[in-house]
Amino acid sequence: MQPSDSEAPLSGTSKASSGNVVDNESPDEMSIPEGFEIANTPASSSREGSARHASSTTSRSSASNIHPEISEDFRDSVAEISPVSGTAEPRTVYPQLGSTNRFQGMDLGRGNVLVSGVGSVGTDSNRSGYFHNRSIKTTYTTKLAGTEDELVIVKRQSRSSFLPKDTVAEKPWLEGKTRKRLKYLNWIFCAGIFAGLCVIGVQVWMAWRSITNFDYCEVLIDEFETFRDDIWTREVQVGGFGNGAFDWTTSSEKNSYVKDGKLYILPTLTNETISNEDIMNGYTVNLTADGTCTGHGKSQCWVSSNLTKSVIIPPVQSARLNTKISANIKYGKIEVRAKMPRGDWLWPAIWLLPVNDTYGPWPASGEIDIAESRGNGVHYPEGGYDQISSALHWGPSSAVDGYLQTFKTYQRKIGLFGTTYHTFGLEWSDKYIKTYVDRRLQQVFYHKFNKPFWQVGKFQTTYQNGSFIENPWPLNGANSDIAPFDQEFYLILNVAVGGTNGFFPDQMGNKPWINTQENTAASSFWSSVSSWYLSWPSDPEERAMVVESVKMYKICDKLKS
Repeated sequence: MQPSDSEAPLSGTSKASSGNVVDNESPDEMSIPEGFEIANTPASSSREGSARHASSTTSRSSASNIHPEISEDFRDSVAEISPVSGTAEPRTVYPQLGSTNRFQGMDLGRGNVLVSGVGSVGTDSNRSGYFHNRSIKTTYTTKLAGTEDELVIVKRQSRSSFLPKDTVAEKPWLEGKTRKRLKYLNWIFCAGIFAGLCVIGVQVWMAWRSITNFDYCEVLIDEFETFRDDIWTREVQVGGFGNGAFDWTTSSEKNSYVKDGKLYILPTLTNETISNEDIMNGYTVNLTADGTCTGHGKSQCWVSSNLTKSVIIPPVQSARLNTKISANIKYGKIEVRAKMPRGDWLWPAIWLLPVNDTYGPWPASGEIDIAESRGNGVHYPEGGYDQISSALHWGPSSAVDGYLQTFKTYQRKIGLFGTTYHTFGLEWSDKYIKTYVDRRLQQVFYHKFNKPFWQVGKFQTTYQNGSFIENPWPLNGANSDIAPFDQEFYLILNVAVGGTNGFFPDQMGNKPWINTQENTAASSFWSSVSSWYLSWPSDPEERAMVVESVKMYKICDKLKS
C-alpha cells in the first residue's frame, strides 16, 4: 500500500520488536555492513503531511552481513504498492524514517534497498519520482519503538525478456490448414531425402558389384639391391626409336646403374665421351661392327657426323631398359615407384610394347603408356614435370594413330612428379584397361573394351595418296573388342631427349628446333646447348629418372567380389 500524508513521522529513540533499544546514533558511529548505503535526510516533524527538507549528502560504508536489526520475517513480508506520484525519472534516493537515520538506504539483501519509512513521501520536485519506473516497489511492516512503521523498499531486478511463466504463447502455424500443410511438406521433404539416399546407395552398390577383383600371380618384383642383367636389357641404338629423339642409348653404367637401392637412368652429354668436333663432323658410330646394337637396320645402328649435311652424332647419351626376355604379361597389373627427371627437353617414360607384332608394325599391334612426362619446368605450356600422360596407341599405320581418343593427362600442384616419388600403376584385363597414380582410386586413364578399335577410331577409308586403309584387327571373335591389346606386352623404362614426333610442339617454351626439319633438328638442338643445359641439375638424383621398385603381376584367376 502507498503511505498516507496523515501519518506522523517517528522521533526520538525507537525499539525493535525484539525489545532491543535502537540508539539514535549518527551514521558515522554505527556499524554499517559491507555494501550497505546510508542516505542522510531531514526528519519529518508533522503527522498532517507537512515535510521539511534540507539538502543532504550520501555517505557509504561496508561490512560483511545484512544489518542484524532487519529480521528474516521483516525481509520476507512483501506486498506490492503503487509508484509514488511525480515524474518517473531515476535520481538520488532520499529515504526517510522519522527522526532516525539508522536504516536509511540500507541494503536489506536479495537486491532490496530501504528507501523510506513512516511519514509522507514527498511529492515536490526535489522528491518526486525517486522510484525507478522499472523497479518493483514493496513495503515491509514491523514495530519500531512500539509503533507500527511502514517502510518502502525498492527491489532491484533486471528486466527480463522472457514471457511470464503462466503466459501461453500463440502458435497459429500449428493450427488449422497451415499446420496440415506444413506437416505434408515435412513428409514430402523427408521422403525426398530418403529416396535420394536410396538411389545413391543403389548406384554405389551397382558400381561395387561391377568391379572385378583379380587374383594376381607374381611375375617380377625388383627393389634394386643390385642391377640384374637377367631381368633388364639395355637397348643400344642411335636412330631415335622412330620419334626422332636426339639421344644415343648406351649400355654404359654411366647412364644406367643401381645405387643405394635405387635404379638411375641418367642422361649425359656425348662430349663427355667424344669431342665436340667429333659430334659435328667426321666421326662414325657403328654399333653393328662392335656387336652392341640391339636395333635392326642401318639407321638404328650406324651414324656418321657431316657438317655439310648438318648430320651430327646424337649429342646426348642416355639409357632405355626393357623386360622383353624376362617378364611379360597379358592382362595383369604393374606398379613402378619412381621420380621423374628435371631438365628442359628430357622425356621420361614408363610404358609397354608387344612382344610380337601380331597385327603389324607400330602402332597396329598397340602401345600402352603408363606414364610419360617432360623435364621442363611447371610453366611449360604443354606441361612439365608437374604433369604426366597416359595413353593407348593403336591404328592401321604410323600415319593413322587413334591415340587421341585414348589419351589423358594428370597434373599435380604439390608433390610434383619431378620432386617426389610416386607409384605409377596399370590394371589390365579382358574387360578394361586403366592407369592410376599412387592408388587405384586416383585414376588417370580408363578404357572399357566394349567396341572394336576400328569402330572407336572411325578412320577414313583412304590415305592421302589414295590407297585404302585396311582394318588390321579381327572383325569378330572373342577378342574383337580388345585387339590389339590381347597379347603379351613387356615393360620399358627410359629417358629420351627431344624428338620430332610432336611430343614437344613447335614454338613453345623457346624450343630450339623445328619438328618438320628432321635432318637438321639435332644440330639445331645441339647449337643451343648453352641455354637448355643450364636447366639440367648437376645432381643425378634430380636429373635422372630414379626408380625405387618395379612390380609386375599377371592374372591367375578372376574372382568376383
